Amino acid sequence: MLLGPDRAGAWLPVTVRSIECKRQATEHVRTGQAATFAVRSLSRRVTLRRAFFRKGMALVGERDKVRAVREFEASVVILHHSTTVATGYQPVIHCGTVRQAAQLVRVEGGSSLRTGQRDLVVFRFLYFTELVLPGSTFLFREGRAKGLGKITRLIG
Repeated sequence: MLLGPDRAGAWLPVTVRSIECKRQATEHVRTGQAATFAVRSLSRRVTLRRAFFRKGMALVGERDKVRAVREFEASVVILHHSTTVATGYQPVIHCGTVRQAAQLVRVEGGSSLRTGQRDLVVFRFLYFTELVLPGSTFLFREGRAKGLGKITRLIG
């Protein structure tokens, strides 16, 4: 199994020692269930401390073709904004377990968006790479301004 992405965007090989679901030991869990995993690093160089873990990390199989990205393209709709949304706008992206500020890099159809408008845009995470998947829906907000989006393409 691989644990990540870490702060540098890398994946760490780990082994699962035990699994608990609702404080009961179990052999397996299904997709969508909340569970606790006791993991151990397979690398002797890395010791897993509490500071290593952060929200948004995932445990995936070694054969899974997932990658952490910094930029993604999305189809968005502005639900409410008092003025316009343009290049340089920095909302917080909420996508599954991911919560991170991102910058609007490019608006495909024009220079800005107003309330109710839809368009393709490119977002770049400000701090870390994140594991997001094409087709995932997300909410972005900044103060009272809100918008919804769907990830269409991962850029890198």
